[in-house]
Amino acid sequence: GAAGMDWKGRGRLVHSALTSAAKQSQAPLRAWLAARKVKHQAFWAVNTIQVTADAATIAEIAARPDVARIRDGFRLQIPEPEPGKLQQAVDAVEWNIAAIRAPEAWAEFGTRGEDVVIGTIDTGAEFDHPALRGAYRGRQDDGTVVHDYSWHDPSFVCGAPSLAPCDNAGHGTHTMGTIVGDDGGDNQIGVAPGARWITAKGCEDFGCSDTALLSSAQWMLAPTDLNGENPRPELRPQIVSNSWGGGGGDTWYQELVQAWVAAGIFPVFSNGNSGDACGSSGSPGDYPESYSVGAFDQS
Repeated sequence: GAAGMDWKGRGRLVHSALTSAAKQSQAPLRAWLAARKVKHQAFWAVNTIQVTADAATIAEIAARPDVARIRDGFRLQIPEPEPGKLQQAVDAVEWNIAAIRAPEAWAEFGTRGEDVVIGTIDTGAEFDHPALRGAYRGRQDDGTVVHDYSWHDPSFVCGAPSLAPCDNAGHGTHTMGTIVGDDGGDNQIGVAPGARWITAKGCEDFGCSDTALLSSAQWMLAPTDLNGENPRPELRPQIVSNSWGGGGGDTWYQELVQAWVAAGIFPVFSNGNSGDACGSSGSPGDYPESYSVGAFDQS
């Protein structure tokens, strides 16, 4: 019933349906874990609880009728960038932006992404980078910066508390440049330079833990302040871009992508870099709900 609603109403409806279902069904297990002082973290975007415990405790949890399945924690990898050759700069739109006909779309539809917010789940971003600073949603009209609702760092890589975006790998800054990059000069590198961006650090470095990716997906549905409190679904992005993944045929993230779609968020994923044949797409890019993107070069 969410599809016909306005942006605020649709976001709130999805948020309240998911949070109430999780709260209700998780209550007995959360009470059991708390009574035994077992370390755990509950999520609502997908009905799951992360537990850190010994094998005997895990076996007890597995035997409970209110637990559908248990899976081990894991990490996915981001491909490490290779250094590029220095090329002479052209004061124009980069070749890759022209190749996907972005300038034609700007002209025909009269927009470069204005009024759209794009979230990325990546290694972070340099929010003060000349090609990114103007498009950061945290930047106020008077030039000051407020990071609440525009930055999420579930693993506290950029500090504890993590008060501002950082990028310890460079990958997230690079992908954000492809999305919105424009420094007003030579660097016209973004597909939607009129859009604004927010980011969640789902990847601690060139590896992304399942917990951080899950937390990031949940945050995109209802961004929070820097303390992880006061969720505001109306501040969710219209698009979430994900340049990470694993082997194909793995449905572990699918319910999260379905929740994004229910909330009206357009989910974009990389295909992975594992081949040019049919069936070589990785997950979550291979879900029917995902819009997935593959790479090509000037040749």
